[in-house]
Amino acid sequence: MAAIYLIRHGQASFHADDYDKLSDLGIEQAAFVGRAMAYQKVVPDAIYRGDLLRHQETAEHSLPEYGEGLDVHVMPQWNEYDHREILARYDERLATPASTKELLGSHPNPIDAFKQAITNAMDRWMRGEHDDEYSESWDYFNARVFEGLDVVRKSEHQASVVYTSGGPISLITCKLLGLPLTDLMKINWMLVNGGITKLIVRGKSRKLSLSSLNEHSVFANTADKRFITYT
Repeated sequence: MAAIYLIRHGQASFHADDYDKLSDLGIEQAAFVGRAMAYQKVVPDAIYRGDLLRHQETAEHSLPEYGEGLDVHVMPQWNEYDHREILARYDERLATPASTKELLGSHPNPIDAFKQAITNAMDRWMRGEHDDEYSESWDYFNARVFEGLDVVRKSEHQASVVYTSGGPISLITCKLLGLPLTDLMKINWMLVNGGITKLIVRGKSRKLSLSSLNEHSVFANTADKRFITYT
């Protein structure tokens, strides 16, 4: 029996022009995750990550805590969907952080308004009726995430750690729980930065099952609640 640990990146710079870079808090979260993995006696023999900066930085700040000297396999299959493009195709006024803030800033509840906007934008993307408008279609996103998962699943490693984002983790969770893949956002909304999702790989068939989802007790048990974030 082998294990795959899917780690969501630390907090990104949500309100900045460059979302992809970790915030200062995100860097702290990454180190916390490393300590949590070390405490659980996780000894990885393979490290994978997407090629986004937030994946790279999360790996760099957590690996020294529990596993140095390992090769890191960079796989774009583990990248997130482009939420900014998805929002822009739904409403061009949501194309940048600044324009989004301007549009929603006067709303009585900007957070709820943003959640509704991204829900509508994701629905439009998933329907597949406007695929020619996106650099990556919903179907292609599905295919490349499961391709990445298949590479890790079929490896001979006993403990693989993957640094990725909420979208791929949510998609894989839906698949393993038998939920419609389009329910992705129902999972994604609750995933915390630095949360650990554990998959079990069994037998010669390398069959996958979900062992735990969004484990983040390392943050919940601290008195400083600022460590629990969702962006």
